[in-house]
Amino acid sequence: MTNIQSEVSSLKVRADSAETKLKEMDTGLQFANAEVEDLKTQSKNNQQSIVSLKERLLYQEVYNRRENLRFFGLPESTESTIEDSSEVLYRFLERDLDIEGARNIEFQRVHRLGRKKEGASRPIIARFLRYPDRERVFKAALEAQDEIDVKVYADLPKEIQENRKNQWPRLKRAREEETYSRAEVEDIWRTQWQGKLFFSHGTCHGCGVMVLVRGDLDFNLISIRTDDEGRYIVLEAEVQGANFLLVNIYVPNKVQEQCRFIENLNSTIDDVIKDNEPKLVVGGDFNVTLESDLDCSGGNPAQKASVKSIQDLCLDFDLVDIWRIRNPTTRRFTWRQRNPFIQRRLDFWLISKDKVKRRVLVGDIEDGGLKAPHLDSIKTQRILCCKKLASEDLSSWKIILLHYLKPVGGKFILGCNSLTRRTP
Repeated sequence: MTNIQSEVSSLKVRADSAETKLKEMDTGLQFANAEVEDLKTQSKNNQQSIVSLKERLLYQEVYNRRENLRFFGLPESTESTIEDSSEVLYRFLERDLDIEGARNIEFQRVHRLGRKKEGASRPIIARFLRYPDRERVFKAALEAQDEIDVKVYADLPKEIQENRKNQWPRLKRAREEETYSRAEVEDIWRTQWQGKLFFSHGTCHGCGVMVLVRGDLDFNLISIRTDDEGRYIVLEAEVQGANFLLVNIYVPNKVQEQCRFIENLNSTIDDVIKDNEPKLVVGGDFNVTLESDLDCSGGNPAQKASVKSIQDLCLDFDLVDIWRIRNPTTRRFTWRQRNPFIQRRLDFWLISKDKVKRRVLVGDIEDGGLKAPHLDSIKTQRILCCKKLASEDLSSWKIILLHYLKPVGGKFILGCNSLTRRTP
């Protein structure tokens, strides 16, 4: 019996010892797991730091190359192993790009890239002394890209070139096939955009507009209006403390439908802003060109009747085509057809200027406005605009209008218009 008790005591001691060891092992395992988690966190942070450093290095490399341009297709002399690459480039700037004062542009260095190959011209890389000169040449090359055989590109690192190359098939498909908006894809798009999205869906085969707002933007939505056809979305919002009315539109193709759409849009905007004074931004696909000589290339361009509706919209809300104001003579296009080759600028932004608000002009007298029985008419408002144009006050909206009035006398022609003398 004594032996049995001794054995039991011994087993109990061993069991207690095993339990103690198990507890120690469990504690050690928890500590090891904690260390593993710390190492994982540290590794993740290190990976993020590496990515951040790579991005910073890539940005620095892009910045260091910002004065560079690459020229592909410039003929290379086969008679001699020594070539004045600067002279080749100067002749291109003068003859092909027609840059005024091209010889005054200074380069830090100009040379061919790679080893010389028989029957092939190596690209030229040029580092400009002044960045504005580089931008002037690049802009001229882009404008003339359909008329010259030489291709001009920014000097970008290989990583960015590869990324753009990989994205090109998707961009090409997007250009060839319009992307239509429908409710079924909202969740997919929300996972791809870290911010707010607002939709006006069309059918699965047509229309649909969307507004994307950056997640870090101080943006507070006040109201939203959409139509049933996916043609427009009107957002009334407070952006960084200022009131804005943001309008994204997709205008129909047929002229009569365009006129009705713009007139309805005019009424919708008027209903929203009648009680406040937001800054107005209207952008999207207008499916019409405002100026045949600047916004069209190829085909037989003719001004549509719907242009007048857009002009009335601009007049009613004091809107200007901001891109055209900043680029009064530049030809750029947002739509192309290859066969026959036709180009049009159909997409643009109209923004409101700082002005005496429209409500002051057309509001009731008892509300502090200047309304007269005829003051709401488009005709009278146009006369008022003529008088503003004739004034000596400087304003950006006058630049493009005076540019086109210059061949017929500029402001002088306004003095010959009897309508201005009948202005109240």
